Amino acid sequence: MGPWPLRHERAGDLELYRARIGERLGRKKPTDTKAFFRFHTYRGIGARGLLDVAADHGRQLDPDKKLRPLRQVDLTRKARQDPT
Repeated sequence: MGPWPLRHERAGDLELYRARIGERLGRKKPTDTKAFFRFHTYRGIGARGLLDVAADHGRQLDPDKKLRPLRQVDLTRKARQDPT
């Protein structure tokens, strides 16, 4: 990837990163339970920002994977709550 993401990061264009992550999660099939993001895709908003966007798409940290926020973040689809 070229230097353009750094320009957006330095300019404070956080919406670019949020939109990119949201778009990628939106393309996932409903049967895809796992997803991961390497650091360069979310460095502009940080791991916390990534988790906020992921929560909007029904994703959370994968408890089966080791937490490595400076390398990549592994996500899994949230378990559905049965309305009882």
